[in-house]
Amino acid sequence: MGIGRTLAEGLATEGANIVIADRDGAVAAGHAARGISCDISSEEDTARMAAESTEAFGAIDVLINNAGIYSSLTPQPFEQQTAAEWRSILDVNVIGTFLCC
Repeated sequence: MGIGRTLAEGLATEGANIVIADRDGAVAAGHAARGISCDISSEEDTARMAAESTEAFGAIDVLINNAGIYSSLTPQPFEQQTAAEWRSILDVNVIGTFLCC
């Protein structure tokens, strides 16, 4: 089980409303939860996610920035990584975190 899922389930158990966002589609089961398809590297998607979250639950009280590209990377020597690979990592891990905040 991933860190994000564990945190979401723990907060939901304590009564929190949960929004789960994922670029491949999110499924939220049980509790008061909503799944939203969202690419956090997209300004338009993150604005829509915030609007849908606020509409569903009235406010956003806590943000857990848990999205990131890491486990899907193929291990390889640093000098073999391309600029395109670095851009996709930075877009999600850095710009996505900024946009969600």
